[in-house]
Amino acid sequence: MPEEKKKKQTMRYTDEELGLIKNTFAENDDLLKIIRKSMLQMSLSALDLSMLELVRKEGILKVLRKTFLPTLDPEAPIHQMIDLWMTVQIVDKGPDEAYLVLLARERLIKYIDQQLLFLETGKEGKIRFDELNEIGDKIAPDIYVDMIARNTIISHIEMQCNALSILAGRKDETPEETQERLLKDSNK
Repeated sequence: MPEEKKKKQTMRYTDEELGLIKNTFAENDDLLKIIRKSMLQMSLSALDLSMLELVRKEGILKVLRKTFLPTLDPEAPIHQMIDLWMTVQIVDKGPDEAYLVLLARERLIKYIDQQLLFLETGKEGKIRFDELNEIGDKIAPDIYVDMIARNTIISHIEMQCNALSILAGRKDETPEETQERLLKDSNK
């Protein structure tokens, strides 16, 4: 029997991860909304908390971490290497302004990691989302950093929930078909 060639991975997600995404989120926007609520520290009902328990049991947490807090992966396909530092727009900024934007990105990364730990363990973190838009007696640079972090957190979580929804695709589509369709769509 000839050796079967290993299929070349063309996406950041493996076929197994795509299958998990599909099985978890296809036609299940309610679960994505609960994850979004959790990530934004919105109040969760008993039903929401029980749905998050299912996410813990189904092994999707690793995929959520890969989605919401990507890290540089030496095995990633070409043009798919990403982390949250590389998307910071600082080229057109001077050192002082760039410093504040970088502080905001650091806060975003710490916050996302904290919320992923909450999904994994149920333990709440130190960064409070609702405090990021409190001005109070903060100094201007802290207000600026917090507001950039707050708005970026919302945008990032929305984009990643949308990405999971798109990757989940249609229930009748295999992970390979989803991968092929997404590859064709990205080449348009």
